[in-house]
Amino acid sequence: MTTTVHTDLITPALAKSDPDVAFQQLPAWATTWTLVDTEEAAEDPRLSPTIAVVLGKKLRVSVTMTALQFALLLHCTALGHSVATNSNHAKAHPRIYAKFIFRDAAQDNTPIGRLFAAAIEHEAESMLDNCSDLRPVNLAKTYEGRPKKDAVELLKHHVRRLVRERELGGTLPEGFSVQAYLDNLEALLLAVEVEREAHLSPATEQR
Repeated sequence: MTTTVHTDLITPALAKSDPDVAFQQLPAWATTWTLVDTEEAAEDPRLSPTIAVVLGKKLRVSVTMTALQFALLLHCTALGHSVATNSNHAKAHPRIYAKFIFRDAAQDNTPIGRLFAAAIEHEAESMLDNCSDLRPVNLAKTYEGRPKKDAVELLKHHVRRLVRERELGGTLPEGFSVQAYLDNLEALLLAVEVEREAHLSPATEQR
């Protein structure tokens, strides 16, 4: 697979129906991905296939997430933001985790688990079982004093900021539609939230 930044829009429908097409091109922060499971998504239209993605460069880690979650990360990093891996440096149980890296705003970098858990101010995410599983079914929110900002609102702010800065600077790719990009951001965020909520209610309620 190439590591060219993918600026074609990955819509929620494409991520759910054809991950092979949606994820043909990967950024430098994602080495490769593999389809893990499609059965749950086939049974509930709110869900997307489960995939495994290798994240990071020097500190590589394989994480499990949904195709919609991966599509959101790819969309939001297409213009200059990124994803990086860090270690908690714990002697007993060291863990490598992934953070969303905001271009020109390092003070707001945040674990992608907080984003996928829709953590708000003073909330951190925790894994219920596998520490490398970022699917909604494995995420819980806990109170923590340090996080000062809503993770989703933070993401939206910096994605919008960067696209406007590049628009004003004339550095967007040729033919790039700012409105289509921002509309797809909202569509992906909604789809990810619907998927997260789907794990809190039986699929039969949607039928």
